[in-house]
Amino acid sequence: MGDTFTPVNGYLAGIYRSLGATVGVTETHQLLLNSDFETEDLTSWTDDCVAASTATATDLKGWNESSWGVVMDDDGTNLCGISQIVELASAVTAGEALTDKIIASVWVRFDAVSDEATLKVTGLSAADADLGNGSVTLISAHPGYDDGTGYGFDGYFSVAIDAIEDMIKFKVEIYSNAATAQVWNIDNVRLAVVEQVAGAFGSVTMPIGHDIEETTTFADAGFRSYASVLKKVGTLTFPTFWVAAEGMGSQMAADQDIYVVLWSQKATATSDRFEFLGKVSGVEWAAPVGELQKGSLTITANGLIGYADR
Repeated sequence: MGDTFTPVNGYLAGIYRSLGATVGVTETHQLLLNSDFETEDLTSWTDDCVAASTATATDLKGWNESSWGVVMDDDGTNLCGISQIVELASAVTAGEALTDKIIASVWVRFDAVSDEATLKVTGLSAADADLGNGSVTLISAHPGYDDGTGYGFDGYFSVAIDAIEDMIKFKVEIYSNAATAQVWNIDNVRLAVVEQVAGAFGSVTMPIGHDIEETTTFADAGFRSYASVLKKVGTLTFPTFWVAAEGMGSQMAADQDIYVVLWSQKATATSDRFEFLGKVSGVEWAAPVGELQKGSLTITANGLIGYADR
């Protein structure tokens, strides 16, 4: 039996590749430490909770209730949150600032339709000056994650900021300061540096959701077990896309992960977008136009789909 979520609809996409960055002496594409709370505690994170609000690393409270996550218990009066600052080996250069973006994302599970929280990323100078920041409201009532109850139990959200010259530190904050008590879980926090290598446009639709599968049956006693673990993998095809470098073609052929930002078709909220890792599963080239290579492009989502509302 199936449970299909509202489709992702879009018209314009930016296609990026992960650049990686050096943190200390390590080259990495994931800048955060203990991002999945695999240490079973808040190692590398700062607990920003105040008074009775708490953030507790807990078994089976992460993605799909099968990994470690953090239970955020907001007392309805005081800030509930955690944060982490990452410092690169060298600051963003003027040239890198022209093309690079910093993207943060997080998986969240809410326990009520009214729950809200915030994901924020800030680029800092060596002296901790704020050189640019962005945030996204983590909401339980987004239609893209509606499970039929009017809200989604879980969702994946993301926010991006432009790289700015002299940024050398990045602070990721995940927090709530609700007017009433709420409990929510987080996992799979990501922070990456990406660069746009292609663009695409044209009306597209990609279904997201999950299937509920019967996993066991015992006919005599009527015992049955169901598991909501089969996530639908979305595929979308753009009728037109362009690349400004031949390197993108070889990256596609090598089946490399790319990062896709898909802007919504909602005329009243044109900044709404979905973001996800994907793989190019089909390319049809056309004759070059000027310095741009044109063609059609099919992308298959490879992992969680993030939503950003600004």
